[in-house]
Amino acid sequence: MALVLKNGIAVEDNWHFIDTCDEPVPNDFYVLPLAVWQHQFETHGPSDGTHGFWINSDEDISNCSAIQCSKALEAESIIAIKFSNFTDGRGFSTARLLRERYHYQGELRAFGHIIRDQLFMLQRCGFDAFALAEQDNLQSASSALSDFSNAYQVAVDQPLPLFRRRDSN
Repeated sequence: MALVLKNGIAVEDNWHFIDTCDEPVPNDFYVLPLAVWQHQFETHGPSDGTHGFWINSDEDISNCSAIQCSKALEAESIIAIKFSNFTDGRGFSTARLLRERYHYQGELRAFGHIIRDQLFMLQRCGFDAFALAEQDNLQSASSALSDFSNAYQVAVDQPLPLFRRRDSN
């Protein structure tokens, strides 16, 4: 079974990613493309946390009508964003939208072409799980989550800038 880095720890991946599905999806931890998930949600209702969806980094999450429904996001326990290449930063913005605007609290996974050097910033944008291509080096990747001891900017993981945090001490 494949491993993913979740909350800084290498764990077994229980989720099955599929590309298409015309029938109701069995309750067995499937991650569907956004369009398929949206059809399943509209046709069969919420999945009780046994399904999730994935989007490509170039898709605009704010155009999805089901996302506007907070009930839809509460029902899902995983949303994954697929990075087509490591220079594509749109998935970072999507993660922040999901966490800050839509208040998504479940697992937010980055997969596709991501590299160790991006993990710290991906975490700051709200990702808490990472599917890396080189699974044999997950321990090294885990250490990337703490490459920096402090950050100046505001992010999902730190709502106050550094100068405000200094003033409060």
